Amino acid sequence: MNLGVIYILAVLAILLAGMVLGALVTVVFTWARRKQLHVSTVFCGAVIAGIPLGCLGLVLGHPTLFSVWHRLQNEAVPATGCLSYEPSFWQLYASYRMDADTMAAWVAAHPWGLTKCEVDAIFEFHDGPHFGLKSCETAYESPRGPKGNNLRVYYSDGVAYLSYSVM
Repeated sequence: MNLGVIYILAVLAILLAGMVLGALVTVVFTWARRKQLHVSTVFCGAVIAGIPLGCLGLVLGHPTLFSVWHRLQNEAVPATGCLSYEPSFWQLYASYRMDADTMAAWVAAHPWGLTKCEVDAIFEFHDGPHFGLKSCETAYESPRGPKGNNLRVYYSDGVAYLSYSVM
């Protein structure tokens, strides 16, 4: 799954969890008051209590759920050594601790055909400042996809920095 699909599924999962929690709260309060339980009461309670609970869940839990879910299914990044993983709807930034030999082996085995490249304006004005880098030892990039998607990998001081853009 790509960044956008996981982003939307994470939103829907949290909203659904809010609705389920709202329904459970309604059932508990109805039984506690010894009133008769109807499906319409549970549905109304799920909507009335579920929307605020879902919104609260989005504010508090969406970034974490999205990041963990995306990282678990992402096979295009190294399996170990993760220092940071910052996905968004259109961009992924990640950093991994690895030595130069491990980096070379990972780049050679990468399914997207990473090739060595020169450091360019994208690094100087976008990726470098995000990672806090002024320069890097080596840089690699994938060929641009049909929609402009591109993976750039920079290596500096035992850390591989990954920047993936979907546009």
